[in-house]
Amino acid sequence: MDSPTIESFRQAFFGPIDNYLSWHDGFDSVIDVAASLGGLTPAEKEQAAAELILALEHGPADARVVLGLAYLRHRPALPALNSYMPNAANYVLQAISQIDSTQLDLQRVARVLEAPDTQSLIDVLTGLGYYYTHAQLNADIVQRIINLLTHPDYLVRYHALQAARNIHGVPGLADDLNSLREDPIFANIISDKRPRDFRRAQELLLAEIRKVTGPDSRA
Repeated sequence: MDSPTIESFRQAFFGPIDNYLSWHDGFDSVIDVAASLGGLTPAEKEQAAAELILALEHGPADARVVLGLAYLRHRPALPALNSYMPNAANYVLQAISQIDSTQLDLQRVARVLEAPDTQSLIDVLTGLGYYYTHAQLNADIVQRIINLLTHPDYLVRYHALQAARNIHGVPGLADDLNSLREDPIFANIISDKRPRDFRRAQELLLAEIRKVTGPDSRA
């Protein structure tokens, strides 16, 4: 018979949840990961990690599984986490950065950045912008992000701009509408603009990045 702590872990990570709240406020708002995993013994943590990986590989799984592996910093989970993208890409990118950012599968990220699904693109752009720096990625990934400034969906263009700036340590977009309107790059990617404006935004962004990284940077 399994211990009460393991049963509590299973209930927290595999039991029913409020799907609306998890979508609206994030999965970390519906589960206390530290409380569910912090009290486990080392052997129980290994067992929990194995069950989380199994769920990730065979499903059905949700982002609670990713959050659990991130908290445990379980290195053997890295291949499964990389393979799970584009699912829960924002959470997956966070988890990999917490475990070992050098193990991010950049080729897989590049493929995800070509995904036709808008939400997948937004999730991966958000994760890259929050959790990675220019030094942790490569020129191909950065260029793909900049290319997305010409994407037909405004939200993808917006998140691509945010991600590119954050990755390079350039101040991001302000929250208030007046400041956004004064942002010359943002002004070229808003929804009523045309492809030539998007290309102009790319040129301005590259110039902005070179001010931070140096004139010889390939961004």
